Amino acid sequence: MDPLDGTRYEVETAIRIGRASFVCVYTIHLYEWLLNLDEERCLIHMSSWSSVKVLYIICRYYPLVVFPFHLWAWMDNHSTDLCKSLVHGVYAALIPMQISAQGVMLLRAYAFTGKKTYILVFFSASWLAIFAADIWLYGTQFICKILNPRRQSLHKHVSS
Repeated sequence: MDPLDGTRYEVETAIRIGRASFVCVYTIHLYEWLLNLDEERCLIHMSSWSSVKVLYIICRYYPLVVFPFHLWAWMDNHSTDLCKSLVHGVYAALIPMQISAQGVMLLRAYAFTGKKTYILVFFSASWLAIFAADIWLYGTQFICKILNPRRQSLHKHVSS
């Protein structure tokens, strides 16, 4: 018996659960967006432009645009070579989601603390550190590895 069989089963199960979860998240996101579209149009799109509005629109609509690419990357059983070429782009596409959400929180916290300059400098430095860490992590540290080197790709053996 191959000692990696238990690990392989756990990985394959995690991949199946991850795939199903990803479809659920996107479905709920689309449903919620359609459900609130009229109210959002009145409250957001009719208001004047501001930095918070720009960050909100990025937070709101960027995932709707990027998720189909992620669904394609996650749902299909790709070859190892394609997986290796996709991994950095797929995860780098997540950076604007995290950065824009943190930007909204930064601006809200800055306003809440009385718009003090030292608070803005501290929050901005923290935001830039998160941005730099994301670029480093997603750009250089995600590596596509094969569980068992005798097989060409683990993904080929995962049943959808």
